[in-house]
Amino acid sequence: MTSEIDIVFVDLAVIAAWIDDEERATPRLAASDVARAARIMATRDADGRAWRAARIATRIILERWCGSAIRSLPFVIEDGGRPTLPQSKAPTPQSAATAPAFSVSHSGDAALIAISSDGPIGVDLEAPRQLAMSPQRRALLLTAAARLSRHGDAADLTIDGSEAGVLRAWVQLEAVAKASGLGIGRVLTAHGVVGGRVGDAGQTAITQDIAVRDLAVGGGYAAAIAMARSALPSDPILAKPFPTKRADLADFLKR
Repeated sequence: MTSEIDIVFVDLAVIAAWIDDEERATPRLAASDVARAARIMATRDADGRAWRAARIATRIILERWCGSAIRSLPFVIEDGGRPTLPQSKAPTPQSAATAPAFSVSHSGDAALIAISSDGPIGVDLEAPRQLAMSPQRRALLLTAAARLSRHGDAADLTIDGSEAGVLRAWVQLEAVAKASGLGIGRVLTAHGVVGGRVGDAGQTAITQDIAVRDLAVGGGYAAAIAMARSALPSDPILAKPFPTKRADLADFLKR
């Protein structure tokens, strides 16, 4: 099977005008998605609507790879919080047995969705903002991200202590947490951000097999991608835009 990666940037504010109409016309969400969106909207309406729009977009992008058979399939949530498709029920065009790996992040009015045919992938996205964070925690995040970048394939990941620099460090750590399947809590502990010292050697070793790289998505957002070092392409990886109009979905689905 040919290795392939799709990175899609979604403007949630733009698609809000039509994404609910699309879901009503062609339901793709699982019952668990609908219930989770409702729980979030019950206390934070705007956040819940953004989460729901991002989940619909994720399922449209997955359908682009796997076909309509995956509609309404519940995702399997692994121990570290990583969502996956049920392997036996989500055939890809290339293989009847293997579902693609995917990763989702949303922040502000945008979402970033990645799909890979070559093993686990992690992406993270953060909108520009002021951080309520102590200098000590900033330093720990920067040190952890620098440690991870030394084990990757991009030696130029020099990160400074500015707001933008700390967000760069954070998205890199989150992307590694997703790609490794460890979850952000265990990655922060393994690399000394939580607990104040480098932790479990086994978990640290897992993250050393992951390469991480910045992604340029525009809008001032910080974004990163992480994969196994052997799987992350050396060529630049560009994010493509999700359709801004419902009328363009049919062409988008013709992957």
